[in-house]
Amino acid sequence: KVYLSRGLAEKLSNEAQLAGVMGHEVGHVMARHGNQRMSKQIGMNLILAGLAVGVGLSDSDSSIRQYGQYAVPALAVGGNVVMLSYGRDEELEADGLGIQYMVANGYDPKGQRQVMEVLGAASAGGSRPPEWLSTHPASETRINRINEMLRGEYAYTQGTSEYGLYPDRYKRRMLDRLAALPPASHGSESAMFDLDQPALWCAHCAEDARLAAK
Repeated sequence: KVYLSRGLAEKLSNEAQLAGVMGHEVGHVMARHGNQRMSKQIGMNLILAGLAVGVGLSDSDSSIRQYGQYAVPALAVGGNVVMLSYGRDEELEADGLGIQYMVANGYDPKGQRQVMEVLGAASAGGSRPPEWLSTHPASETRINRINEMLRGEYAYTQGTSEYGLYPDRYKRRMLDRLAALPPASHGSESAMFDLDQPALWCAHCAEDARLAAK
């Protein structure tokens, strides 16, 4: 299942942006990113467990024990950094698939870039780790990648009425209806979807973030 949080929906201004968000989520599903991540994590854990057992069974005065007690934790840290890089690659792939689905349904792929600008503005000024220690690419990286696609393979979608943003339709069908609802709750669960944490707009990573916060 895929979903869109109300907090993000209220920040969007046209239907193409909505299509970009949902296309991104569907892209994760179609590329089987969840299954791939689980397989890689299990594989890494098995390797680390095997190394830890080998070090534990070695003689106390052996070089294996001497260096292994430092090497195994170092490999665990390095493995996590590698896993983060896989996550960033998955996000960029999902962005590309989302644009593909948008164009196939008549939306201007520029809407996907606008979503990244919204997320970048929401997280501006906050403390963020370096990109290589993040689960998601920086908004600037994603915007640059989308700009390349708009100038390249999707250049034909720009400046034509065939691919639209549809702001009026989005206002009527989404924003006006949200405005008529009671104010959103800001309890512990809904706080998990604050837009100052860009990773949390993506359903693919939200469960990981929820577990990490416990």
